[in-house]
Amino acid sequence: MNLLVFVKNLWCLFMVFELRLQGEHDKAVSFFEQAFELARSVGDRKLLDAARINLGMAKGNLAMGNYMGVVKSDLPALINWKTRRINF
Repeated sequence: MNLLVFVKNLWCLFMVFELRLQGEHDKAVSFFEQAFELARSVGDRKLLDAARINLGMAKGNLAMGNYMGVVKSDLPALINWKTRRINF
Protein backbone atom coordinates (compact mmCIF):
# COMPACT_ATOMS: atom_id res chain seq x y z
CA MET A 1 0.00 0.00 0.00
CA ASN A 2 1.41 3.37 -0.86
CA LEU A 3 1.84 6.12 1.71
CA LEU A 4 -0.82 8.43 0.25
CA VAL A 5 -3.49 5.73 0.45
CA PHE A 6 -2.47 4.92 4.01
CA VAL A 7 -2.66 8.57 5.07
CA LYS A 8 -6.07 9.05 3.40
CA ASN A 9 -7.42 5.92 5.09
CA LEU A 10 -6.04 7.01 8.45
CA TRP A 11 -7.63 10.45 8.02
CA CYS A 12 -11.01 8.84 7.22
CA LEU A 13 -10.80 6.73 10.36
CA PHE A 14 -9.91 9.74 12.48
CA MET A 15 -12.82 11.75 11.10
CA VAL A 16 -15.24 8.88 11.61
CA PHE A 17 -14.33 8.44 15.26
CA GLU A 18 -14.61 12.19 15.81
CA LEU A 19 -18.04 12.24 14.13
CA ARG A 20 -19.20 9.26 16.19
CA LEU A 21 -18.29 11.12 19.36
CA GLN A 22 -20.41 14.03 18.13
CA GLY A 23 -23.31 11.72 17.19
CA GLU A 24 -23.10 12.55 13.47
CA HIS A 25 -23.45 8.99 12.21
CA ASP A 26 -24.61 9.99 8.72
CA LYS A 27 -21.36 11.84 8.11
CA ALA A 28 -19.41 8.90 9.54
CA VAL A 29 -21.10 6.59 7.03
CA SER A 30 -20.08 8.95 4.24
CA PHE A 31 -16.44 8.88 5.34
CA PHE A 32 -16.45 5.08 5.67
CA GLU A 33 -17.93 4.81 2.17
CA GLN A 34 -14.99 6.86 0.91
CA ALA A 35 -12.56 4.66 2.81
CA PHE A 36 -14.22 1.56 1.36
CA GLU A 37 -13.94 2.88 -2.21
CA LEU A 38 -10.32 3.79 -1.57
CA ALA A 39 -9.61 0.28 -0.29
CA ARG A 40 -11.29 -1.19 -3.37
CA SER A 41 -9.10 0.89 -5.66
CA VAL A 42 -5.95 -0.27 -3.89
CA GLY A 43 -6.85 -3.95 -4.07
CA ASP A 44 -5.49 -4.84 -0.64
CA ARG A 45 -7.72 -7.66 0.66
CA LYS A 46 -7.11 -7.01 4.38
CA LEU A 47 -7.70 -3.30 3.97
CA LEU A 48 -10.88 -3.97 2.00
CA ASP A 49 -12.17 -6.37 4.65
CA ALA A 50 -11.49 -3.85 7.42
CA ALA A 51 -13.18 -1.08 5.42
CA ARG A 52 -16.21 -3.31 4.79
CA ILE A 53 -16.55 -4.10 8.50
CA ASN A 54 -16.16 -0.45 9.50
CA LEU A 55 -18.74 0.65 6.94
CA GLY A 56 -21.20 -1.97 8.18
CA MET A 57 -20.72 -0.89 11.77
CA ALA A 58 -21.20 2.77 10.85
CA LYS A 59 -24.42 1.94 8.98
CA GLY A 60 -25.57 -0.10 11.98
CA ASN A 61 -24.90 2.82 14.31
CA LEU A 62 -26.88 5.09 12.00
CA ALA A 63 -29.83 2.69 11.97
CA MET A 64 -29.67 2.19 15.73
CA GLY A 65 -31.08 5.67 16.33
CA ASN A 66 -34.20 4.85 14.32
CA TYR A 67 -34.56 1.48 16.02
CA MET A 68 -34.25 2.99 19.50
CA GLY A 69 -36.84 5.61 18.52
CA VAL A 70 -39.30 2.81 17.76
CA VAL A 71 -38.41 1.03 21.00
CA LYS A 72 -39.04 4.20 23.01
CA SER A 73 -42.17 5.35 21.21
CA ASP A 74 -44.02 2.16 20.28
CA LEU A 75 -42.66 -0.85 22.14
CA PRO A 76 -45.94 -2.87 21.93
CA ALA A 77 -45.91 -2.63 18.11
CA LEU A 78 -42.28 -3.78 18.03
CA ILE A 79 -43.02 -6.76 20.28
CA ASN A 80 -46.06 -7.63 18.14
CA TRP A 81 -43.93 -7.55 14.98
CA LYS A 82 -41.19 -9.66 16.59
CA THR A 83 -43.65 -12.36 17.71
CA ARG A 84 -45.37 -12.60 14.31
CA ARG A 85 -42.36 -12.69 12.02
CA ILE A 86 -41.11 -15.89 10.47
CA ASN A 87 -37.62 -17.01 11.47
CA PHE A 88 -35.01 -17.72 8.79
